[in-house]
Amino acid sequence: MAPLAENSSVPVEPGPRDLRDLPEFFGQRDAARDDYGAYDIEILAEINHAPRLAREEILAIARHYRESGADVIDVGCDPGEPWAGVGDCVKMLRDEGFRVSIDSLQPAEIEPAVNAGAELVLSVNATNRDAAVDWGCEVVIVPDDFATLGGLDETVDKLAAAGMPLRIDPVLEPIG
Repeated sequence: MAPLAENSSVPVEPGPRDLRDLPEFFGQRDAARDDYGAYDIEILAEINHAPRLAREEILAIARHYRESGADVIDVGCDPGEPWAGVGDCVKMLRDEGFRVSIDSLQPAEIEPAVNAGAELVLSVNATNRDAAVDWGCEVVIVPDDFATLGGLDETVDKLAAAGMPLRIDPVLEPIG
């Protein structure tokens, strides 16, 4: 901020963290905020390739994400062999007061993560939807085939019929 203040004829100060707070920051009432919407927004920050990281690295990244505004720390697993330490990782994060999700398609990784306190599972499709009904937590449903959204409706229907709390993510790829 100092370089800006040195080159400005007006006071320089940091604004609010949330753009929606600008009217109040400038001493105005924001009527639009009175009924901003029916949904709350949560920020989920993923620690990619968590099985490749030391526990201290995972914890440092999680703390950085929380300080940057993340509400939920997502433990991203790698394809291939299930990560034997996933339950310990989730427990460590939960013991530090983090809300945790798990990003894997493998029930052998998801089950220990949920048992250790993961509250959300990314991702569920036809490959693991039968196991998902036993996890007792919210899931994010993705298509089996991203190009056609194949399998999405069937997984939604099955888990909704089972009373599962769910979110739907069609994983739309950027155009171009």
